[in-house]
Amino acid sequence: MKRGQHSKFEQYYEGGNNVAHNCFDLQARMKVGNAPRSIEEIKAFWLVGNSQPKQCDPLFSWLEKQGYMDDELIWQRIDLAMAKRDIKLAKYLAGKLSTQQVHWFALLNSVHHDPQKILTDPDLKQDHPLARKVIAYGARRWARKDVSAATNAWQQVTSKYQFTDEQRIQTQADIALTASLRHHFLAAELMNQLPADIENVEVQQWRARAAMRTNDWPAVLRSIVLMDVDSKQALEWKYWRARALEEMGIHADAKHTYQKIAQERDYYGFLAADRVQQPYVMNDDPLQFTNFEIGRLLEYPPLICARELLEAGQTWHAHNEWKYLTVEFDKKKLQIAAYIAHQWDWYHTAIFTVARAKHHDDLQLRFPQPYDNIFNKNAKKFSLTPEYVYGVMRQESAMNSSAKSHAGARGLMQLMPATAPYNETRKYVRRVMAYATVYEWKMAQKIMRLQSRMPPVLAK
Repeated sequence: MKRGQHSKFEQYYEGGNNVAHNCFDLQARMKVGNAPRSIEEIKAFWLVGNSQPKQCDPLFSWLEKQGYMDDELIWQRIDLAMAKRDIKLAKYLAGKLSTQQVHWFALLNSVHHDPQKILTDPDLKQDHPLARKVIAYGARRWARKDVSAATNAWQQVTSKYQFTDEQRIQTQADIALTASLRHHFLAAELMNQLPADIENVEVQQWRARAAMRTNDWPAVLRSIVLMDVDSKQALEWKYWRARALEEMGIHADAKHTYQKIAQERDYYGFLAADRVQQPYVMNDDPLQFTNFEIGRLLEYPPLICARELLEAGQTWHAHNEWKYLTVEFDKKKLQIAAYIAHQWDWYHTAIFTVARAKHHDDLQLRFPQPYDNIFNKNAKKFSLTPEYVYGVMRQESAMNSSAKSHAGARGLMQLMPATAPYNETRKYVRRVMAYATVYEWKMAQKIMRLQSRMPPVLAK
């Protein structure tokens, strides 16, 4: 916008998810006389817990000049930044607070580093709205270090201050979530103390998991019943509902649900198949096109340009060209484009393109096996299970050999230069397990069932 061509920008900009461009768009509309549809439209760029692009700064300056940037709005963003542990941003924002409010942020920052101060700091003895904010934050922060101590501290202060219902529930929910994530012995108890109709999806799901750890299957079932509609329809919670029914002796209903879930090519589909001793279902549905359909798309000039860039080793430019040329493709064209990318050995692009086309059952496109000879030789040399390594590669890089994460992880398996093992999150492990099973099927090997891959372990 350096040239001030706001009218042209407004004329040609078609929208999107780029924050900088969207801030430019709003600036352009204001410059050419189109006021924002509401102040809330600008506030939406402000109320985030991370730093925004510099292109949004003129909008924030406008809020200040118009008198909308009050302490309450600044505190809302400070809260969001603290929730994301972006202390640097929170400190920057605190500089915009009025003089009498800066002291409260200093207390908040002090409690961030030493949460026990919520019980000892003399400035927090008064029942002030900002004192409640600091104390509630401190209790949540304390739970990350010591769940039991934080729980006791919160019980001490709740009767002494006029916390809002929202503050009470949010703080109790955060402490209960932390306890559940740490497998703390208080987790199930803390979860059960929360309102049955709490709308926090994460709490709903972890309440069920906490009950699982104590083998309280009726509580698991109740927790699933209380979940939001989308969660209850997910295969994960359909499976655990069936497990709860099975453990409670309601075998017919459990078996019926298992049989339905077992028709899905999914981690929980495979687990369900194990429960009823059914074969795994892969649902492979290869896409098929005529030579005419493929040839016609190959003659498309932007596609030719992408191919030339790819062959010249200009992968980044080829990728941008691909994104541009496929942005308006319909479902059929996206499917053909994915097939073409796979033929070019541009596997990760094929994977993402066929996903955009909403076709998830062409297992040749979605689960390629590049570098087969080298891979099999080295897998055997280092006693690695081939399907597992392929599963990790598919999950981590989608078969992009030049992939690099913000943390510095590199290559097909996204290994860190110094340490190379990975953060085994639940979702990560489930996907690798499922992908490994698909690759085992693709390699025409005898499929090892998940119940064999994951023998039962005693909960501690």
